[in-house]
Amino acid sequence: MRRRYVQEFGNQLFKNKVEGYKQQDRRNQLEIDEENYIDENWCLTYLKSCCQNCGVKFNIETKQGRISSNFTAQRVDGSVSHCVENCEAWCVYCNCSAS
Repeated sequence: MRRRYVQEFGNQLFKNKVEGYKQQDRRNQLEIDEENYIDENWCLTYLKSCCQNCGVKFNIETKQGRISSNFTAQRVDGSVSHCVENCEAWCVYCNCSAS
């Protein structure tokens, strides 16, 4: 059940997150390499694990009809876009604390 739920709702959630990361990178005039950029599959793979900074388990949930997750993609080097080799899976708390 959880697997189907995560796949069904997670694909759209992470598709939106990735688009948001691309907008953020464009705003910061960072090069976007589509072949090496994170995608919803990258996000879904790491969703099964935990924050690479503090170790908290990632979750995905719905509240009042809205889907959300504590998962984010944290860039290692802020001068480089959200490409696979520049991102780590962090929870929202750690990501916000680092900013």
